Amino acid sequence: MHRHPGRRHPEDTDHYMPMTSRVIQLTLIDALATGVTLRRGEDFLPHLKKIKDSLRDTRFPVEKPGK
Repeated sequence: MHRHPGRRHPEDTDHYMPMTSRVIQLTLIDALATGVTLRRGEDFLPHLKKIKDSLRDTRFPVEKPGK
């Protein structure tokens, strides 16, 4: 399929969600997760650290400028 600038292409929302809706959903999930974490208090912090540490190996390495 060829895309031409200036030509309108209808969005097929059966295959993906528009960007604005996706950002709103992620913002809502983040706000809910933050609220739950704050309500659970400081006793929950070691558990969050454990989760964060376990996800460290799944991240892409950060390239430093000049290398």
